[in-house]
Amino acid sequence: MYNLTKKQKQKLNKKYRRKLIRKATKSELLFKNMLDKKRIKYIFQKSFIKDHFHCIVDFYLPNQKTCIEIDWGYHNKPSQRIKDHQKDLYLYSKGLKVVRIKNEDVYKFL
Repeated sequence: MYNLTKKQKQKLNKKYRRKLIRKATKSELLFKNMLDKKRIKYIFQKSFIKDHFHCIVDFYLPNQKTCIEIDWGYHNKPSQRIKDHQKDLYLYSKGLKVVRIKNEDVYKFL
């Protein structure tokens, strides 16, 4: 993605977001339902793009400036932990809070 124009990056990002929305996990859909029932404003699969770095968070709550990530099994892999940490640092630098919830813990919110 380094040699692409901003417009090309946005197009690829939009396509990837649509794929994530279509393939949402059961936990993401349950959490989404809970936010809807509580009438909490959110953006599902919100993307953040800045120069060479881009990331997509599961839920973005604009009124609270909070990103919520639903983490499942592969987030325990060391390589994914590094990526998650980089993503968190980027979001913190934007003044956002990051909340990571384990997949199985979503059911505790219901």
